Amino acid sequence: MPRVLLSSPDQKALLRLEPEHEGRWWTPNHAAEPGRPAWSAGFGARTPVELIAAVTASLTDPSAKASASSGPFEPLAQAGWGGGYNWNGVVSPDGTAVSSMS
Repeated sequence: MPRVLLSSPDQKALLRLEPEHEGRWWTPNHAAEPGRPAWSAGFGARTPVELIAAVTASLTDPSAKASASSGPFEPLAQAGWGGGYNWNGVVSPDGTAVSSMS
């Protein structure tokens, strides 16, 4: 099983990949800063990496705020995922993965 730890240069942000059977695989977190609390999130094996990156970017970079009108599939659409909005899901650019709301 892979185990990967990626850390920001200032050591405040950390992305951990530690696959757990039927549990979290990806855990991004960030240390507290003045005016900003610490945070942590967990994502399973089937979470598209584009969503993990969007959450991490929006929580570590105050200037990367999503608009109020953007939906949960917006980061995937920006990464080239498409189709399927009528059934509450999208398909990866290579057609091998589907992400849907359940």
